[in-house]
Parts: sequence; C-alpha cells; structure tokens
Amino acid sequence: MYRFETTEFVKEKILSVLFLLALIIVQCSEQPEEKEALWAVAVHYNGSKYAGSESCRTCHADIYADHLYTAHHQTSASADRENIKGSFASGEQEVAINDRITYRMVEQDSQLYQAAYVNGRYVAKAPFDIVVGSGAKGQSYLYWFRDKLNQLPVSYQTAGDQWILSPGYQEDQVDFGREVIPTCLTCHTTFAKNGDPRDYFSNAYERQEVLLGVDCESCHGPSWAHADFHLKHPEAREPRQVLEIPSLSRQQRLDACAKCHSGLREPLQQPFAFQTGDLLADFSEAAYQPEEAGTLDVHGNQYGLLTASRCFQLSDAMDCSTCHDPHRRERDNLKAFSTRCMNCHEGTSFCKMGAELGASITDNCIDCHMPRLPSAGVLMQNTSTGSIDSLQVRTHRIAVYEEASQQVIRFIKDLKQ
Repeated sequence: MYRFETTEFVKEKILSVLFLLALIIVQCSEQPEEKEALWAVAVHYNGSKYAGSESCRTCHADIYADHLYTAHHQTSASADRENIKGSFASGEQEVAINDRITYRMVEQDSQLYQAAYVNGRYVAKAPFDIVVGSGAKGQSYLYWFRDKLNQLPVSYQTAGDQWILSPGYQEDQVDFGREVIPTCLTCHTTFAKNGDPRDYFSNAYERQEVLLGVDCESCHGPSWAHADFHLKHPEAREPRQVLEIPSLSRQQRLDACAKCHSGLREPLQQPFAFQTGDLLADFSEAAYQPEEAGTLDVHGNQYGLLTASRCFQLSDAMDCSTCHDPHRRERDNLKAFSTRCMNCHEGTSFCKMGAELGASITDNCIDCHMPRLPSAGVLMQNTSTGSIDSLQVRTHRIAVYEEASQQVIRFIKDLKQ
C-alpha cells in the first residue's frame, strides 16, 4: 500500500503547484483585456504592423472623417453596387467592342460580373471584386482568381457616364488575363503583401493582407505600435512610435508623394518596401531624365512637372503640402488653391491681367497657370461616338499658358457684363 509522507521536499512541491495554479487563475482573469487588444491587419516586409485607418478614428476623429471623402481614400474599395459607378440597368449595362464582341454587366446570386459574348454567345465571365478609382474621372475593376489579381476588360468613364473598353486592351479579342502587378497597386492601395516578395512583377498576393484605399498608414507608415500604445495610454499627449513627417527633409517629404506621382518607375526593390522617410531613388528609378521634365505627360507625373516649375526652383521649402492638404477633399476648390498662390505672390501687380480684371483674378490663378491639358498617355474609346478621347488632367507645371489665359479672361469679362 502506498504511504504519503509529508516531508519538506513534498511541501515545496505542493507550494510550487499552488503558485502555478494561482498564476493560471490570474492569467485567465486577464483574458478579456487581451481580447480587446488591437489586432494587426497586415504585416510589412520589415516586420512592422499595420493597424488599419479605423484605429486612427479614436484619437483623430475629425481628420479621419475628412479623409474618407478624399480621392486618396476612395482610390480603391471592395466592389459593390454603391462603389461601382457604372449602371447595371437594362439597356445601359452593355458595351459593344466591335460587331462581334460584347461585354455585359450582370448580377447573379448577389455577385456582380462582367460577362463576354461573341456573336451573341456567352464565352466567359469574371466577378467585380475590387474598384480602382474614385470615379472623378473613371474607374477600373479587378477580380481574384485564387490568389492572383487581374484586371477586368471593361472600365467606367465619368465623362459620358458610360462603360468603355479598359485603356490598352485589344478590340479584337476577349481578355480577362491582364495581371495586376505590385507597381500598379502601390498607387491604389495602402499595402498589398505579395505572395513572393522577391518577384517584383508577380500578381499573387496574400488576400487577407491587401489594404484598400490610400489611407493614413500609406503616408505615416505602419502604425500598429503607435495606435496600440495610445489606446492603452490615453493620458499620453506626446505622440509615440510614429513618424513625424514635419521633421523630414524636403526631399523625403517630396518622395512620399513621388512614389505615386512621378510617373512610371522601374522597381529596384519590392515596390511596397518603400516607406515615408526613405529616399525613393533607393527603391525605384524614374523612366525619364530630369532634362525631359518639361515635356512630361500631364497624367501621373505631377512631381516631375512641379519640379520643372520656376515656383519650385526658386523656393527652398516648396513641396506638395504647400498647396495640398492630404487630409481634406479639395478637388476643384480653385479659390482655396489660389489663396495659397497668393501666400507667395501678394497683390495683383505681378500678374499682367491684374490691372485689366482687378482683384477677382486672384480667385483663380489655377486655370491660367495650371490648366487641364490632354494626356497623350491615357486614351479611351468613347463607345457612344467611336472616337478616341484623351483624358484631361490638370498640369502641375506652373507656367504661363496663353490659350488658357485667354479663356479665363473671356469667362471673367462675360461674368461682369
């Protein structure tokens, strides 16, 4: 028969077991707090974590609310009837590419699709999964095939409120296979983790780590540590574990915008590896020479056009945020932008039209000196007329444009009559 002997050794063992049980009870009682901890929505290649812009709302409610209406935030989203601008109504949901091929926007089992028909017979379809573009000028659409991301062949053009063949697609064939590579997504998402980070041109992604919209962490960097700290320490007033953008050099601040607004670039590293504060030249190189900046296309290379402007070249501090507030929707608010011009150009004496038109000219510097010009790089087929139209984009090369100036003069004079 086994006999239990109470020795000092056994007493120590019993005390050890009781201590472990107490520790387990304490840990279990703390589980609710652990469940409320901030979860990372994605992890950058360097190991830093994304919190998602929703986490910013607690402390930055006004900025968060304003940002929701910006083109940056709206530049990509999940596809649904609310986000897709094009019509699915009968008679409006088709686009005929030629006398053989027609694409039709359809809904089946609560899923939206683009379906292709050749000579009236159905041949293929793919779902609307992601919307790209705020809709100010148009939208394109992406779909998932397993973990691969591809573009749909039909886009939407705001001018004319019509479906069109996506720019660059062939008119004589059905094509659902255009791959969406990281250099495309860097300008339309906050982050998209590639399935093979060593392949800069792979269209395979970790679907759960694609953060749609260009949101807070696209500029401020992965901010899980910052958000987690301040949610746990609401009394802290000094920002912790976050990039202080005003402390960056002018070139670093410019590069944060140039990663998307400097035209086509050749990747030197995984496109999403770049973060604000890095030097862009270490991660990608421009597909143009600096001396060519004056002839750049107006679409996509606002950085190159700006740096070719005398306003920029004669200033030691001018950068994108001199004119743009990235937290607010300011599209087409010409008076607000013109006010920022006047911060440097006081009065009307510098403008030769000031004497003729008076102070009213200071409300619209933009249409004269940064007019909308046709893009040679983005051409779209107008399905109503069959014509090929250029996308009109406001140039960021600040200069004197005589034709545009004359149009503004006529407009202002007509208002005064």
